[in-house]
Amino acid sequence: MAKRKCIIKEKQDRDNDVFILHGHGMKRGSPFPIVSKFFLNQNYNLFACDIETKKDDDWVEVLNEYEKMIRERIKKGKHVNLVGESMGGTLALSLGEKIPEVKKVFAIGAVHGKEMLVGISKDRQEYLEDQFNKKYEEINIPRIIGAFPDNFEICKASNKNKYYLIHSQADKLVTFDQFIENKKELCLPDENTLVYDTPKDEKSWWAHVMPGRNWKTIEFIEKNL
Repeated sequence: MAKRKCIIKEKQDRDNDVFILHGHGMKRGSPFPIVSKFFLNQNYNLFACDIETKKDDDWVEVLNEYEKMIRERIKKGKHVNLVGESMGGTLALSLGEKIPEVKKVFAIGAVHGKEMLVGISKDRQEYLEDQFNKKYEEINIPRIIGAFPDNFEICKASNKNKYYLIHSQADKLVTFDQFIENKKELCLPDENTLVYDTPKDEKSWWAHVMPGRNWKTIEFIEKNL
């Protein structure tokens, strides 16, 4: 991933890696800061790279670049864990399916991919138009999803030891209905999820990004990592 700028905090005697995958519109230095700062002070090798794309189908390239980087770490005997927010969480879920050796995947405010098509009501369309500053037809959510290969994890018992979902009930970008569908697709028990009961605010971006900025999320990740 040489062409992407990365923050890497590594010590050779550490066997556990954490890859931080930021959301759309962010960069490596500003992903859900509380989570990032926590891992900097723990016994983990930390990797955070710019994954922003110029067009939707570039996400396939990003996925392939991360897969190569992760497999190289695994070959070195490292235990790789992924923590992703929003689009970075969707990327983390796809990588978790592509690479069985990945130990843990924590997806914050994210869904598996195809669940993004669930519950697209008129109210949500208007919200997305407001956030993206363009008409819903121009956002083209199905096209964005199509940028991801069909790396959708199937329902199996081992998912309980690998996948964890963190979400806000008031999230209007990635709705709670989508979270429920994603949980069902992965066959995850309640203990593999952390749900925030955030006050609803139609114009607020906070409900979407808040879970990655809350110490409860740190506690949940630390408990399950």
